[in-house]
Amino acid sequence: MFKLNWKLFLNSAITQFDSFPCVFCGIQLPEKNGLCLECHKKLPLILGERCSACGAELDGIFEVCSKCMQEDKRIWSSAFAVYRMEGIARELIHKLKYNKETAVARTLALNTVQSIDRNFLKDVDLIVPIPLHWTRELLRGFNQSALICKFLEYFLNIPSKNILKRIKITPKQANLTRTQRKKNLIGVFSLKKDENYKNRTILLVDDVMTTGTTLSVASKILLEAGASNVKVLVTARA
Repeated sequence: MFKLNWKLFLNSAITQFDSFPCVFCGIQLPEKNGLCLECHKKLPLILGERCSACGAELDGIFEVCSKCMQEDKRIWSSAFAVYRMEGIARELIHKLKYNKETAVARTLALNTVQSIDRNFLKDVDLIVPIPLHWTRELLRGFNQSALICKFLEYFLNIPSKNILKRIKITPKQANLTRTQRKKNLIGVFSLKKDENYKNRTILLVDDVMTTGTTLSVASKILLEAGASNVKVLVTARA
């Protein structure tokens, strides 16, 4: 069976062009950074002290933000969020997910690499995306989180692999109550057989964290299966 070499594919895709248009405004760029300077300035980057539970900006005197205080204790060890889910960041994620502008995944991954604290990554063995149900992925044509992970693999030289699979279709978590969110995700994920995840530090990646319930369920499965540690990386924190 033919198996795509993602690293060669991404390298070919990146190097075959002399320049990229800005993925937001379309202006031609002299460098392959994905966003023009003016659009980059408008990105709602998360800066300063971060919530230890979700990686977003702290909004009080405690170690966790007010949103995370309303949720169950996070079971992952640490988290990093790149943007607030607003402005250009929201529009870029929507371009990727709903307009199928897959070049945005490269830009989001590149900006993540440029923003992330290297100490956060130092012991990561494997990058793992939150999966879509196969029917939803078939309709969209790709899993946006998995695509971001493949570019992260290229830029960071850390392997990424789809070791989780979604076995149940669920409604959007953001539209549900806290109790409904938990019930909604019972039995939603499983682990693929014969994957090497035991005694490894896993970087679990999703495009957006709203409540964190999905990431919590996925983290629990990985830890119970033998992963030594789970860290969470999200492009944007809602």
